[in-house]
Amino acid sequence: MIPDTAYMITAFVMLLVVIDPIAIAPLFLAMTPNMTSAQRERIARRAVLVAGPGVIASVILLIGRKPGGEGLEIVLTITAVVLLFMYIMLRLSSRLEQAMGKVAINVFTRIFDMLLAALSVQFVLDGLAEFGFVTPIG
Repeated sequence: MIPDTAYMITAFVMLLVVIDPIAIAPLFLAMTPNMTSAQRERIARRAVLVAGPGVIASVILLIGRKPGGEGLEIVLTITAVVLLFMYIMLRLSSRLEQAMGKVAINVFTRIFDMLLAALSVQFVLDGLAEFGFVTPIG
């Protein structure tokens, strides 16, 4: 079976911009200012287990676009990859902030916000097209 590459890319980008590991790193540092490396590690492990409403809604939308076992498998695998990326970002957050600086992190956050807005509009248009309110392009 050939995997749907476009679906996989859409799922990856959507979950990446919703979870936004790059923007979480400075927030993580601000919330753990006087903690040891071991304490930060424990908190980072717990943090990847917390899913906000945006992540839950995204997973539901993505699975709805490709119902069945294949869609579920793809979305759960990509979710695990993005959460692993977030864990790595949390672990490297102090080095990341030093290397990139606050301005670069803000730029990445703005780019991720734009991507999230574009994906949201696309999902709304797809839903409207599915119900016949607009004509799909292409």
